[in-house]
Amino acid sequence: MYSLIEMLRYMRPEASQAQKEFCLRFLEPTFGLPDIHGNYVHIIGDKPRLCFASHHDTVHKQSGYQS
Repeated sequence: MYSLIEMLRYMRPEASQAQKEFCLRFLEPTFGLPDIHGNYVHIIGDKPRLCFASHHDTVHKQSGYQS
């Protein structure tokens, strides 16, 4: 299990290597591969009535890992 602090240490500008590593490490084990638009989708139940949406990039200017 990963901690939120560990996830937030990634500086991940859009299309950066850090964003790709973040998605591989934290999102794909749960959601599988993204769709053609880069969205990770996980449907729970037969008639879902709730949608949670979020960006997986950050506003950092450089890519990497901060301690």
